[in-house]
Amino acid sequence: MSISHLVSESRSPGVRALYPPRTAGFFYYHRPKDLPFTAGAIRFRISSVLPSNFPAGRDLLRPDGVPWQVPFPALARSRPILQELLLRDKLITKSELEGSAALFPGVRARGPRTLLHRFDEEFPVVFDGANYIQRCGGDGAAFRIRRALVRFELSTLPEHRDMRVVVLRVVEMITPPTLKIDGYDGYLPPPLQGGLVQRSAPGRGTNIRPWSRKLESTWGKALAPLVAANETD
Repeated sequence: MSISHLVSESRSPGVRALYPPRTAGFFYYHRPKDLPFTAGAIRFRISSVLPSNFPAGRDLLRPDGVPWQVPFPALARSRPILQELLLRDKLITKSELEGSAALFPGVRARGPRTLLHRFDEEFPVVFDGANYIQRCGGDGAAFRIRRALVRFELSTLPEHRDMRVVVLRVVEMITPPTLKIDGYDGYLPPPLQGGLVQRSAPGRGTNIRPWSRKLESTWGKALAPLVAANETD
């Protein structure tokens, strides 16, 4: 069996790239504790062929540093053989398959691109060109991060005191930022691992501030249930 991942750059069609040959190990079903069934996924553990060595192995990773996996919503839509195996081993239930189809009726076969189950859950992003959040006027983004792991947080910044505001923190830069504009004067500092994602404030010249959204805004309401669940844990 060959395992591939989808390589997709902005404004270009996706291309499938095979992982290195002779990658040996085991497929297994990963279901994090205390998370909904939709967090489950089939992963691949690289190890020797002896089952006893499974705990000492490591998960196969995509280029963005995230484990390769077939997420449950994708399994529920287009993987009947895998469904039968998981049902046989009592790792999933028919009601969970039906529930996933009801939750994601319009989702393509690969499943939702990013699915968060916790407010503080890390997720991968590709910053490139037009969808790069940290920008400066005129020439677009000064620095380019190809891949990073980020997470949402409730802001503790002084300007957000007594407000419910969400910010975005860079947890890990998988690909270091590169300078995109020759002769750039350095006004916009490069993104830092552990720092907040920055942007230029609209209509305020070159005033740089953290990207943020109010929880009561249309955008922020999507995160409100995750915030509430996180605060009750």
